[in-house]
Amino acid sequence: MKHLTFDEVTHYGNGRYAIDWENGERKYKEPFQGIKVYEHGLIEVCRNGARDPSWRRHVGRTFDLDFRLMSGFGDYSFFDPDTGRKVLKKHIDKGVLLYDRVWGRAYAGHGWGSKFTFLSEHAQPTSKHPVTYRVPSKKRYDERMAQLAECFALGETLNALRGNQSRGYIGWLNANTLIGGEPIPTDLTTKDAQDFCLAIAVGKVNAEKKIHEATRDVHTTPYLIVKEN
Repeated sequence: MKHLTFDEVTHYGNGRYAIDWENGERKYKEPFQGIKVYEHGLIEVCRNGARDPSWRRHVGRTFDLDFRLMSGFGDYSFFDPDTGRKVLKKHIDKGVLLYDRVWGRAYAGHGWGSKFTFLSEHAQPTSKHPVTYRVPSKKRYDERMAQLAECFALGETLNALRGNQSRGYIGWLNANTLIGGEPIPTDLTTKDAQDFCLAIAVGKVNAEKKIHEATRDVHTTPYLIVKEN
């Protein structure tokens, strides 16, 4: 990001500056929507330009703030700063990332709830929100599928007895049970239990997808290291 100072920038709102009443009544100027330049040198960027490409383009040209969708990192790879492991792009939560070319790091935001902080001209930025990435776990997936094996088997039997006419719709309540939000039914003679078994068996492709997503290992990190391929 270009170095901005309180004295040099112009506040685009009413008055010569604004006051952050909630944080020590500090003076700041907002040279452009979402960018706050404080009197003592701190800069905060309070959005990430999600669903607003024109904002991203403007702050890129004017302030050298490089906000990108994942599609903008075609020639780059990501790595976890703690473990050094490569992080696949498909495992990173979707959204807009701030790419700092000087530090070679990517930071996550959360729309208008973002807060990227630059303490001084040469300090590394920080973000209020961590980067989250989710890695599939075969072990946890297999364990969950084993726990549900009897339910799948009963559901397939019930569907065959009904002439395979049931539709593959799981519904939110059965989906919640499927991924562990509710306990798996133990008495499979009840109507509710059999309805659950039937739903997940008929919608097995969708059920397996939900289980796959729910059993991933979730990792959070303040930023990701970015390297050119």
